[in-house]
Formats: sequence, structure tokens, C-alpha cells
Amino acid sequence: MCSRQLPCGHWCCGVRGTTPCLPCLQPGCASQASAAGNGSCLFCFEPLSAGPVIELTCDAGHLVHLSCAKKRLQVGAPGPSLTFDFLFCPLCGSGKEGRCGNIQVMTAQPHLIHQQLQTELARPLELRDQVVQLAKSRLRLAGLAKQDQELQPGGKFDGRPVDYALAKYLFFECSKCHLPYFGGAKECGAGPQQQAPAGAQGRRACCDTAIAPLVISLLLKVVP
Repeated sequence: MCSRQLPCGHWCCGVRGTTPCLPCLQPGCASQASAAGNGSCLFCFEPLSAGPVIELTCDAGHLVHLSCAKKRLQVGAPGPSLTFDFLFCPLCGSGKEGRCGNIQVMTAQPHLIHQQLQTELARPLELRDQVVQLAKSRLRLAGLAKQDQELQPGGKFDGRPVDYALAKYLFFECSKCHLPYFGGAKECGAGPQQQAPAGAQGRRACCDTAIAPLVISLLLKVVP
């Protein structure tokens, strides 16, 4: 917790070493910021003043407990299939419904960005980058990048081909090599809570062969 005292007399509830200090978050303080909303963490709904707080990089600058943000990143996607909405503000959303404009969510800067979250962010961002490459490759193999109307100018996914791929396909993380792999099309009846293909036992087929390192390397280099 920050050890600096605010002009109102209360102690800062931010993270030690972060500048500038956050506005006072103590309930009832006349200087309490409207950005704090109802004064509760968006993850645990407990008072913000209960622990070190960080400001998310969403436009609204929502506030959450540092410990809750860490848990959010450690837990990751809510189901076995890979999704990355957990990298964004739970109130503002990831932009998949257009709230953040015509951005590509799969490559946009997460809202949970802070110097104290670098360790927890490293793996999700690495995995997201790998899924981006697989998604682009899948679109090219399917020949959809230039055909589907949703990707054309004015379409729902105009300028966001990777978001389109994530809406259309499922990707899973291999339980052996921890690299992502293609798990099928959602239109085949698969949902986000579907388990990895049973035959693969949560593993990429290449992980059971002697040429695994070569196959993995080629898959990640399909798209420059």
C-alpha cells in the first residue's frame, strides 16, 4: 500500500511507488473521486479502501484491487477454450460489442496493464500472440479472409480478421507443450465450454511424435 498522505488527510490506497497518487477512496470523504464509482472493486465488490488499488487503462479509468487483478490474470479464460476478454475491464468490456470502436481485441492493449502485473501478464500475452498467428493461418487455409461479408468494408468484423476467427473457431492450449491448437468450428455445435477433443486428451497431435519441435516451429511461422 502507498505510504503517502493525501491533502484530505487520508492515506493513499494505491500501490507503493505509483505516481501520481489515486484520489481518496475512503467512504464519506468529501474529495472522493467519481471515477471510483460506488467505491467497490469491480472483481470482488469489496470496498476499494480494503487493499492496494490500481487504475485500469480503460477510458473510464475504473479502479480494482491489485490482488484481484492478479487473480483475474492467473485464472484466465472462464472455460477450456481460449478467449482473452479477461485482459480487459469487466465493466467497459473488450470492445467485442463495439464499445471500444473498430479495434482488434486480439491485438489491442489490455486494460489490466500495470508495473505490478508484468509477471501475471507475460503468459496470457504470449499465448494470445500465438493464437493470433494460428487464427490468421486458419483464415487463409479456409479461404475466408477475402470472401466472408462480415470481413468486408462495413461488415461486423471489418478490419478485425483475428476477432472474426475467434468468433468462428475454437482454440485450446495443449496440456503437454502448452502451445495453442485449432479445436474446430463453433458452427459444428461446439461451445466455449466444450472440452478439448477427447481423442487428443488435451494435446496437439504433434506432441506425440518425434517431430514435435519442427511442427510447432512451422505452425508458428506460417504467418509473418
